Amino acid sequence: MKHISILIAVFLFAISNTYGQFSQEGTEILKIVRSQDSIPRSIFLDSTLLKNMDVKAMNTRQIWFSMDKTKKHLETLFDIRLKFVNNQAAMEFHRKYLGANSEYGSEIKNHKITYKGANDFKVFNGTKLVNDMVEPYGFKMFCYIFVVDNYFAKIYITCDKSYKPEKFQNLVTDIIKRIKN
Repeated sequence: MKHISILIAVFLFAISNTYGQFSQEGTEILKIVRSQDSIPRSIFLDSTLLKNMDVKAMNTRQIWFSMDKTKKHLETLFDIRLKFVNNQAAMEFHRKYLGANSEYGSEIKNHKITYKGANDFKVFNGTKLVNDMVEPYGFKMFCYIFVVDNYFAKIYITCDKSYKPEKFQNLVTDIIKRIKN
C-alpha cells in the first residue's frame, strides 16, 4: 500500500506540475473529459489481463492498482478513453494535445510493438522528473496513446524498471479489439 500512495502522489504532482505550466491546455482537456457521455465498460481493460490488481472505475478511465507486492509487477495502470463524433475528431484531439496526453515524456521510437487497427500509435517514457521520483522504488513509467475508430485511448503504466515497452503489447491489442467489437 505504501508504493501505491507514493505513486499516486507522484502522479498527482506530475499532473499539477504539467497543468500548472500549461493551464490553458489542461483546462481544455478537462472540459472535454467532463463533457463525455457514458463510456461503456466493455471497451476498457478488465481483470482477465490485469490479474492481482484492483480497479477504481470512473466514466472516462479506470485506475488499476497492484495487490501483489511479492514479485516484479505492474504497480498502477491508468486506462483512459475519450469518445468523439468520428475518427477525424479523435485524431484532431490526439494531435492537438499530444504533449499533455503523453505526460510530456520523451517518445520511444525504437519499440518493437506491432499493432493493427490503431491510428498514430505512440509510446512515451515518463518525464525525467517523474521517473527520478519512482525509480528509487524500483519502477518506471510508460505512456501509450493512440486512436481507434472514434476513440482516443491511453494507458499510463507504472511498472517494474526491468520491463520494456513490448511487455504491454497484449494490453494495446486487447484495447483495439474491445473498441472494434
